[in-house]
Amino acid sequence: YSLGCVLFFLLTGRPPFPGGTAVSKMLRHHDEVPPGVAELRPGVPPEVAAIVARLLAKSPADRYQTPAELMQ
Repeated sequence: YSLGCVLFFLLTGRPPFPGGTAVSKMLRHHDEVPPGVAELRPGVPPEVAAIVARLLAKSPADRYQTPAELMQ
């Protein structure tokens, strides 16, 4: 999940959930789906946007389970 946050920031220039207090950010990370990378930066290839979306999936079971899986 944290790698997804870093990639989101690198690609869009902002965190997935900007603004607010630390507590409100934590709640948003828990409860909300961040905007798609392509919404904020249309030139990002769809494959890259899909990788970031999967890295930021709310359920750990929906994320990549190993670095090798991510690389594939």
